[in-house]
Amino acid sequence: MSNWSILQQEVSLWALHNFGVQGAWQPMLGLTEEIGEFIAARIIYGQQLAAGIGGILHHGPSVAALEDAIADQCIYALNLAQICGIHFEKNVSSEPAESLTDAELFGAIALASRAVLKHAQGIRGYGDAKRSVEVSVALALWFRWASHQTKEFDLRPVMWSTSSVWEEVKRRDWKKNPVDANIAAWSARPESSSQEQAATASQEQAATAPQEQVATAPQEQK
Repeated sequence: MSNWSILQQEVSLWALHNFGVQGAWQPMLGLTEEIGEFIAARIIYGQQLAAGIGGILHHGPSVAALEDAIADQCIYALNLAQICGIHFEKNVSSEPAESLTDAELFGAIALASRAVLKHAQGIRGYGDAKRSVEVSVALALWFRWASHQTKEFDLRPVMWSTSSVWEEVKRRDWKKNPVDANIAAWSARPESSSQEQAATASQEQAATAPQEQVATAPQEQK
């Protein structure tokens, strides 16, 4: 089993444990939000470069925010793929030949959003198969964009950053800690010093909303 297949399975089981069976629109919203988070972080990083401090922060908070947003996008995309019956490894994560512009990305996200919405509404002939095809196409385009963003900003590869962030996210138990599972997960890490925990908890608290939206499930309730 490939790394992407393992991640897809783990994300879906984690989401089911924490949030129960939900529909495709939750990870669709989460993916859209995290794209916005990435673009906001990219603007800040560009401003830092223009101010001549990009080199200092190349491995600092701004780059970490970029990588975190890409990883969060992947977690949502993996869950969306699972709900829609899409094999992420085969249909989404192929190595892209060329990049997409932001405008082309937004068109792909609009395509997926339309498919998810019409399927939920039960109109325009959007059954499971039609939704799966259109979401799969859109996710493949998104992955091409995300991969090239990592290259353009010299970030870690998509799989690497996603696996790293997932190691932290999967420890969160939102049933046990519905308010601050992210902070509780960090506090429970035996290898973390108290100073590291405090600094990271503060950053995680500020990003609670995007992180919470990993709340999706492996299959859509009928």
